[in-house]
Amino acid sequence: MNKILKRVGSSLMALGIVTSIWGLSIDTKAAASVVIHAYNSGWESMNIYNWGDDGEILGAFPGAAMTAEEAEHWYAATINAEHHLNLVFSVDINGDGQVEAQSSDIKDIPIDQQQEYWVVISALEGSNDLGVAAGEAQLYKTEVEAKIAIEELANQVAEVTPAPSETVVPTTEPTLKATPVPTESSASTQTATRSNVPLVIGVIGAIIIVGLLGYIVIKKKK
Repeated sequence: MNKILKRVGSSLMALGIVTSIWGLSIDTKAAASVVIHAYNSGWESMNIYNWGDDGEILGAFPGAAMTAEEAEHWYAATINAEHHLNLVFSVDINGDGQVEAQSSDIKDIPIDQQQEYWVVISALEGSNDLGVAAGEAQLYKTEVEAKIAIEELANQVAEVTPAPSETVVPTTEPTLKATPVPTESSASTQTATRSNVPLVIGVIGAIIIVGLLGYIVIKKKK
């Protein structure tokens, strides 16, 4: 009987050791390091927040400030996690410690498939259920895909943005004034008339003289 009890006890002890080792191997699962790149053309800074089975890895909302990359409007952060990531991005526009705008949530990002992701946040803003301005966030596995999405967003913005109206400068036609045809003034007419008076008088005088001379000649002949 004692031998049987000893065998049972040994088996249970061995089973306990195996179970402990197996449980320990699960609990000590190595954390994965994942780099997140995020883009938003309208934000001058960006925060990243994570929640889920790993807890708030980056601290309480709004999380940690992301690092600006060399490419304009791109920000990056490295997260060490054991489980899928749930992320949201935000910005403190006024610098008063309050979030004025944020992205939509991205949930269940697998950390065991790759170590780098790209996120593009739309500049076409709506608002979330808290009344905070929110842009839609999309997850991409390659940088090329993310850049294509950025180009498409730029085209959408161009389509919804009204083109500046052309200001038509009214052109006023100069008023055409009728130019009168020059006519002889009464003054010039009077001048011409006065200049002819001596000539007329001379002609009349000559006629009178000729008449007198003719009269005298005729009278002498008689």
